[in-house]
Amino acid sequence: MLRAIAIAKPRYVLQHHPLNFVRRKFTTSRRGPQDSDELKMFTYAFCASCGTTWLLLQLFPSLLPMPFGKRSTNPEVAGPVMGNSFATRVKKFSRSVHPLVKGTQRVDIMVLPHNTPREDNISMTSMSELNFHLFGIYDGYNGIFTVKPLPELLDIVVQQKLSGLYAGGNPDPPSDLIDSAIKEAFQSTDKYFVDEITRLAMNLDTATYDAISRGPGDNTVVEPIPRIALDTFRTTSLPEAVSFLRAVQSGSCALMGIYNTSDRSLRVALTGNSSAVWGRRIPVRTSPDIGQGKGEGGHSGGTFNGATNAEQAYIYEAQQLTADQTVLNPEEAVRLSRLHPDEPDLLKDNRLLGRGVTRAFGDGPMKLALEVQRRLHEDFLCDEPHDECKTPPYLTAEPVITHKEGIQKGDFVVYASDGLWDCLGTEEVVGLVGKWLEENGTKEHVVTEDGDQREVMLPKPPVGALPGPAAAISGSAVSPTTDANSQTMEKSYAPSDLPVMYPADYEDKTVMYKHCRKEKRFVCEDDNVAAHLVRNALGGAHTELREALLQRPSVTKLRDDISIIVVFFD
Repeated sequence: MLRAIAIAKPRYVLQHHPLNFVRRKFTTSRRGPQDSDELKMFTYAFCASCGTTWLLLQLFPSLLPMPFGKRSTNPEVAGPVMGNSFATRVKKFSRSVHPLVKGTQRVDIMVLPHNTPREDNISMTSMSELNFHLFGIYDGYNGIFTVKPLPELLDIVVQQKLSGLYAGGNPDPPSDLIDSAIKEAFQSTDKYFVDEITRLAMNLDTATYDAISRGPGDNTVVEPIPRIALDTFRTTSLPEAVSFLRAVQSGSCALMGIYNTSDRSLRVALTGNSSAVWGRRIPVRTSPDIGQGKGEGGHSGGTFNGATNAEQAYIYEAQQLTADQTVLNPEEAVRLSRLHPDEPDLLKDNRLLGRGVTRAFGDGPMKLALEVQRRLHEDFLCDEPHDECKTPPYLTAEPVITHKEGIQKGDFVVYASDGLWDCLGTEEVVGLVGKWLEENGTKEHVVTEDGDQREVMLPKPPVGALPGPAAAISGSAVSPTTDANSQTMEKSYAPSDLPVMYPADYEDKTVMYKHCRKEKRFVCEDDNVAAHLVRNALGGAHTELREALLQRPSVTKLRDDISIIVVFFD
């Protein structure tokens, strides 16, 4: 039965390219009040079954007919040991998509592995019937067994929750209900990863598992995702149980952007420490007083892009849409201290009992009740509970949701894992995209909702990209890139040269360039803007530094996996 379902699963689930989650999915029918309860139940059961089947295939690849079961020999996950140049990796791990769907002008992505196997993932999904577009960045840790199936399952559950909200006959549900649906989807998916998989591995019924899994700090009640298919599958051996529990022991952060084309609003749901930034091109009058940290602009000098003091110049406004969920975030530190008041080592060394994040999917050792952890240690070869772990759960998957209203044509958002933000700051990323647009985009005058005209810079259609969903996984979707070996310092840019607004109290808090004792010098060479960001994150004009970083996978403190999605709005 399971093998039959696996063979029938859509092709994109069975492809193992690092970009295999970049796709467009379209709903086939509009749910409404006239739909029968049987149809809704079938739909929910089908979503749960697909998600469950997909997760089982990740944990038990031998269930797949050959050659799909040969995961360990897949060259796509070789990561740091593959290829000898950045240009080679751009061709392998980047895509430019020219969407057919309403609301987006172009989407550029790149996933640059560092860990072996790669612990980052991405996803793109369109709910065309509801005018929602979903973009996801997933940053795993302690293995790949949560981050690998998470994008597929979370996408399904978020779509299920949103569709159910709109199926009630309300075409415009309140904003807080949409937020609640997204939060419920995140928490339900995490409950599946932590509790349902643990219950199946332990071969317990729901009542028995619930009786032993209630920890002193566990007051969270979330609706579980439908598990019609789950109760029919039980582990029958210790090896199977241990394989199941790999998804419980590892963890993952998640960043999801949900764009509503109907009202041009953007929601960003964050669990972990990935980040999203927004940028917009705005007019500015240059003057000798405008420079880094002064006035309106972040560039230096009295001219900008060839403009004199009397001409109209443009600069990019930047806004960070998320806040890292670590103990360095005061709100997170206060929340955790209130939940666990009698644990003096809780936030020791600016970490949560050794963890770098305060919210995540999976990571059972930070969530499961101590009695469950003891049984897993005694019966299923898991580690024993940490001495510092006294009142789990410590982590939560509930996202913090931020809103950005009034998205306009020409705006863009960069979603990225923390590997990018270790190297570049918010303003630098927006400025680099702005620089790339100034050299690779086309000008267009648009009329705003207020009736005003403004000039925007739009990206050109990607070279060689196929329109629509096929472009996301097609090799022809790769935009060509050039190598930086011929780039000279005379053609490079300092951070102060970027067309972006820096705050008056700006301070560069990134670590990679400082650790390598290099001054930041940026270049603009790639046709794919995500590759452009990665190039400048890993050395910019310092070609030898970048190539050295690509050849040193063991030095994890210098760089991490980097996953980027850049969305240009129409």
